[in-house]
Amino acid sequence: MNHSDPDPDLTARLRGLVEDIAVPDSDGRADLVRGRRRSRRRLTLILGGTTAACVAALAIGTGVVGGATGDEQALDPAVQPTPVTGASTVPGSVEPALHDPGCPAGEISLRVDAGGSVLTDQVAGYARTLARHLDPTGDHLQTKPTGMQTSATGPLPGRSGRAAAGKSTLDAECVRPGQVNGLGTKLAWRKPGDPGLGLVQIEVTSEQQGQIRMQLTGWKPVDAPGSAVRAWTAVSGDDLAVEIQRADGLYVAVAASGLFGNNSTVALRGGTGLTAAQLLQAAADPAYALP
Repeated sequence: MNHSDPDPDLTARLRGLVEDIAVPDSDGRADLVRGRRRSRRRLTLILGGTTAACVAALAIGTGVVGGATGDEQALDPAVQPTPVTGASTVPGSVEPALHDPGCPAGEISLRVDAGGSVLTDQVAGYARTLARHLDPTGDHLQTKPTGMQTSATGPLPGRSGRAAAGKSTLDAECVRPGQVNGLGTKLAWRKPGDPGLGLVQIEVTSEQQGQIRMQLTGWKPVDAPGSAVRAWTAVSGDDLAVEIQRADGLYVAVAASGLFGNNSTVALRGGTGLTAAQLLQAAADPAYALP
């Protein structure tokens, strides 16, 4: 179809403007190659940025959830963690099966020198709970236990194989968590300017037959504090002890003495100064538990 030029002079002037512009020679195939190269470069940049963002997100997640510090290694995102045998996989439940290295699967160590074991960690928690009630300023109570007392029911498997029903727990190195029926520790109590060394002892048992209960006589019932269902106290010289029974059946006994006989021959002047009411409140804390 032919079209007439409505303004021949304007067309001539426009052609004159572009005639002097140099147009480089171009091979259409070369243009296509250049276009494809630019497309691949843009795609690489996009994917590279996405990968970096994913790695950063994984690093942040590991730091917050796993608490990885120092020379701990971050989890390789390509490797899936192996579930702990016996651990719950229900969302929101992260408590694994109790187990100590060096013991058979599903067993924990009774050894006092098993640093970082289930039981040593548990008595350390006892000490911190006692300190909250009896020594909130941190001036008197030893808060890092150096020993523990344990008892367990038989049969006791033990890694050595020497333990059996009726044998002392000293013959067994490892037991199942449900076999532990008594756990406690002794902590030093000091007074500023006093050369003596006192004692605070705690014991959690599944039956009313712990060491503290047997060491003193003259136990008398008293009003149960907090959520406890029953409570008793006993006094002998500078020795004071309390025991409570909880609704879940556990017994918690706490004793205070002016002399830590295992570690000193010098008693505190005037004893520890702790009262039965203070010991009862400390014993009634629901934080104490057996494994």
